[in-house]
Amino acid sequence: MGFEIIATDISKAMLSLAKSKQLPNVTFSEADVCQLPFSDKQFDQVAVITALEFCGNIDQAFAEIKRVLKPEGWLIAGCLNADSILGEMKDSDPVLKHGNFMSSTELENHLNGFGQPAILECVHLSPDLEILDHIEKRSTIPGSSMAAAVQNRVSCISPLK
Repeated sequence: MGFEIIATDISKAMLSLAKSKQLPNVTFSEADVCQLPFSDKQFDQVAVITALEFCGNIDQAFAEIKRVLKPEGWLIAGCLNADSILGEMKDSDPVLKHGNFMSSTELENHLNGFGQPAILECVHLSPDLEILDHIEKRSTIPGSSMAAAVQNRVSCISPLK
């Protein structure tokens, strides 16, 4: 579609898997979201999907994303929800136990530093991990995932008179 994409991951194995898909117009870079090797205000959009909860320092990751995102650029985030069944069971899972999941309120608080976020909870799961998105009951169950979008707003400060 004409996009130029720079895909990053801290894991060499995940980068190798992504490269094997032979996607057009994609450059791969081994990078830590807490120390991105990019210039200030370099990107029109940043997408971070199921990475913040495993980065070790969520505050630093958001600071780095803010640094590399252009004013008026868009941040798209996908995160696992601390208030969901996955959040409740994460300590017994060999992979999820390493994550620092956020609630939707915590995610919103981080994203407010960019602008007015829109957050949607999705993939509602039963305790047996059955997908409940197709039934009415889903509205009473926190989504296991959160999808968020926020535009990096430029704040104007009036000079003192």
